[in-house]
Amino acid sequence: MSNSILTTRRKFLIHAVSHVFGEKLISGRNAADLYANLLGFKNNNILNYEIERKKSIAISAVQSDWNPFDAHILRIFKQYLPEIESHQLFKIDQLSQPKFALVDGDWRPRLVSLLKGVSNLLELRYGAKSEACSELAFLLISLADGQIYNNKARNRLFIICSVLVHLEKTKKISAIRWLDIAVLYQPQNFQFLLDHIYGYQDEFISDHAVLEEVLRYADKDYCTFMEDDSAFEVFQHLFVELGVDIAVSELSDDVGKTIFGNFGSLGAYKARYKSEMEGILNPK
Repeated sequence: MSNSILTTRRKFLIHAVSHVFGEKLISGRNAADLYANLLGFKNNNILNYEIERKKSIAISAVQSDWNPFDAHILRIFKQYLPEIESHQLFKIDQLSQPKFALVDGDWRPRLVSLLKGVSNLLELRYGAKSEACSELAFLLISLADGQIYNNKARNRLFIICSVLVHLEKTKKISAIRWLDIAVLYQPQNFQFLLDHIYGYQDEFISDHAVLEEVLRYADKDYCTFMEDDSAFEVFQHLFVELGVDIAVSELSDDVGKTIFGNFGSLGAYKARYKSEMEGILNPK
């Protein structure tokens, strides 16, 4: 996992440098060594070796990342980019963190392009103390152009991301994908997800702190913000931008089986639901 985070973080870093300076001034190899230096390692090969050996100091360094306000970090950057100034370093730091990258509207097309290539969304840059589910929800809401003020959209995305992050961290699913977020954001599918959260609770989410937080937001979705729209169409367009085929209405195999295990998939759960509703509405 740390190797994947390192690769993704480095990719964002090199594109951010090119964007700030308006041209490509650093090669991929040098960017890799720069990133390793920023984390306190002599070069990229040593950093990779330490991660492969699962050395805690390397894994912690990748998770904690680097501080753009540290004078030592600026000195390291100057070894590769002699003309760089502190305000440019700060900008590079912002743009290479997806949740902050939206401060620069010109960067958005490149950001979306980069996000398409991330296979597991936990590979995006997260500091050791941050909550990945909050950052993912914030990123999606910000990308959706102003939906940050929509409470229902915020709550629903937070619930979906919290569930998926928990399932990935407990190794019940292999990755967090745009596809699964997009499918679960569909109104009926989101309702099915809530039904499972309420119905199975401890069996479904083993971490009581996560469960309590998810239930709190689920209660808000039911009770507090009924007047809000979930901005479904807005997010549909966004998911298309992120490379999701919205014609696909099924979850990834591991996510579908984990959430709807008794039925095998979301499709099977929908079929059962439809059958039960027809039985209620059209009793024999």
